[in-house]
Amino acid sequence: MGTLGHAIGIVFDADLGERLQPDVTDLVYLRNERFTGALVNTDVPNRFVFGTEFHPENGESAADFTPERITELVRFATGLPGLTPDIRWVGAWETAARVATRFRSGRVLLVGDAAKVTPPTGGMGGNTAVGDGHDVAWKLAAVIRGEAGPGLLDSYEAERKPFAELVVTASLHNLNQRMRPDLDISEVPEPVDAIELALGYRCRSSAVVIEDDDSRPTEDPNRPTGRAGFRAPHVPITVDGLPQSTVDLFGHGWVLLTADGSWRTAETTGIDIRVLGTDFAAPREIFLARYSIRSSGATLVRPDGIVAWRTATAPGDPAGALRDVLARVLNR
Repeated sequence: MGTLGHAIGIVFDADLGERLQPDVTDLVYLRNERFTGALVNTDVPNRFVFGTEFHPENGESAADFTPERITELVRFATGLPGLTPDIRWVGAWETAARVATRFRSGRVLLVGDAAKVTPPTGGMGGNTAVGDGHDVAWKLAAVIRGEAGPGLLDSYEAERKPFAELVVTASLHNLNQRMRPDLDISEVPEPVDAIELALGYRCRSSAVVIEDDDSRPTEDPNRPTGRAGFRAPHVPITVDGLPQSTVDLFGHGWVLLTADGSWRTAETTGIDIRVLGTDFAAPREIFLARYSIRSSGATLVRPDGIVAWRTATAPGDPAGALRDVLARVLNR
């Protein structure tokens, strides 16, 4: 949709007393006769961020926000007419909704706000940037180390551009509902639930082996299926006598989860894979059900915690099957 408006961001220190709850993140959207904006506390005690719109088309500019005017606005926003805020930073920014046409061009990859710009309503922009980096980092490392072909990098756009579009869509609906009822979003698709988007999004690319025909972009993360493309589900386990989650196993490399010791031969694939099965004591039935595999099956999890492939039962040559899968997902 392009540019949607202009805003001033203000960071200030002040004691607001009982206006905001202690140790709780409070975000307040403000619409009144003076301004439309938002006020949020931070993890620094008595430090707040206040934002309000301004209109260049009416001759307004960032220079109009003098310390005196900012103090007046903060007093009105907080309902404390005697407050004297310690203004720490003031900056102008543009509210916009844009997604790049391409996320990769040769050796250039766009990540975070370089790839998409979204209204801040909903707070999903920063999380998306972290997710972009999480997705592309292991792929770059694999290509640089010679473990993967350069085509693996094409999977970054395939997985993250659809996510960016869903984030912008959700943020536009939030903006319309919370701050801009005048914004025409009649041609914007319906949003995906925020929790499903954050934790239940499905990656679709050559870097995952999807064998079902479910075209939905997300699933309920409270009822994970363990299918390829989704985050590997949490299951409480014990590793080397210590209580952990399966999620604790991810983030450092490839992991193969199984309840069958025959998969140990998978460690000979030429890729550093941590095979975990007989050496951790998990609630076996819960593990098998959550990952939707049988006792001889296995699930291959990427370094970013996404299920790359799973097989309900063991093939005749587990190591050979795994080598074929890795060649496919790594573009080897």
